Amino acid sequence: MRVLIVGRGGREHALAWKMRQSPLVSAIYGTKPNAGMTPFVIDVGIAPSDVAGLVRFATYADLGLVVIGPEAPLAAGLADRLRDVGVVVVGPSQAAARLESSKWFGKTCMREAGISTPSAILVQSYEAAQEALARVRFPIVIKADGLAFGKGVRICHSYFEALETLTAFMRDRIFGEAGSAVLLEEFVSGPELSLFALVSGQSVLPFGSCQDYKRLLDGDFGPNTGGMGSISPASGVSVEQEEDWTRRLVVPLIKRLAEMGIEYRGFLYAGVILTNNGPMVLEINVRLGDPETQSLLPRCKSDIVPALLAVGRGQEIHSIPLDWSSCSTVSVVAAANGYPDEFLVGGSVIGLGRASSVDGTYVFHGGTDSIRNDGDEWNPTVSVSGGRVLTVTGIGNTFSESRDLAYRTMEMIHFEGKVTRTDIGAASVGVGVNKKQ
Repeated sequence: MRVLIVGRGGREHALAWKMRQSPLVSAIYGTKPNAGMTPFVIDVGIAPSDVAGLVRFATYADLGLVVIGPEAPLAAGLADRLRDVGVVVVGPSQAAARLESSKWFGKTCMREAGISTPSAILVQSYEAAQEALARVRFPIVIKADGLAFGKGVRICHSYFEALETLTAFMRDRIFGEAGSAVLLEEFVSGPELSLFALVSGQSVLPFGSCQDYKRLLDGDFGPNTGGMGSISPASGVSVEQEEDWTRRLVVPLIKRLAEMGIEYRGFLYAGVILTNNGPMVLEINVRLGDPETQSLLPRCKSDIVPALLAVGRGQEIHSIPLDWSSCSTVSVVAAANGYPDEFLVGGSVIGLGRASSVDGTYVFHGGTDSIRNDGDEWNPTVSVSGGRVLTVTGIGNTFSESRDLAYRTMEMIHFEGKVTRTDIGAASVGVGVNKKQ
């Protein structure tokens, strides 16, 4: 079976790595794949954002399955367009993708489904937002309503900090149209985690848990990023808790969508916060996370392709077993100098061969390209092309072992201006860090 994976980041490299292990897969195609994917993924020469081009390719390529990684193509309706031409797709429809592409829609659906979530109001103009600030209690959470790629959330502790954020989102439009409307959300505190599920209509299969690290710097300082690392499972969370929270926090949402005439087919994860009053859902994402996928998939011992095919066909998936390792994973991201703002590109990445040979570790590429060398086309140079360059995942019997493997391997990889956090998974092994309040 031929498979197309849409996207070219670390998440898609991990998906390709995992799906390649399936005896059902004969060839994997990719949308301008990164340097880590190119040895075994065939480049179709089409960008993940080119919906029309991908539909044209799918109509003649005899694909058995398409898996859509990023949120933007889902919000643009790629899954709908592919299903219209008879392609089996893992990825929710454009209507279902509004759970993420409009945080207010997601919040409304959760409320209607009876899912506990922090209170919020939607403001659709800068002037209305200013007026609303006079009535809120600080700290307050301000969220861009649209897609901001993990960066559109700020916790504001004062009126002036909130006004600065509103100016950046709504007047300066640092996230474009995504910030034309914002949510002013109640601040709640507690440990956070990501709860994953695979959904096929009314059939929901738990898909593990993670904790990710959004801030750029140690101790949760610095700007928000797409994610600088993750661990799996979430610290202190059991399989039984994952299953219980899936029943309480995900299944009611899927049922509510069905009542609205919206069928969900694809991955989903809930951003969950554990409060003194129980778990609450902060937001819904209609895909796998990055770098959480790089932490999750090495723990999955099963062939995931049968489950993905069933999802794409809208079939029941409860009876499809997924066997998860009791091992833990720690994933550390290496980012380019300047990320998440303007960053350096073009520098060579060295040490990958040595790093890739370390037992118990996986190197998943994100923002990398392969550059063929004259006279040595079989050994291309790997260069930096994106903000989050690569992820190193360590897997071991304990978080301590996994963390040691990930960081020792990361030390073997070098490129100009490399930025990593040193505290990924530290709290899970009792390593002290200065935590921002």
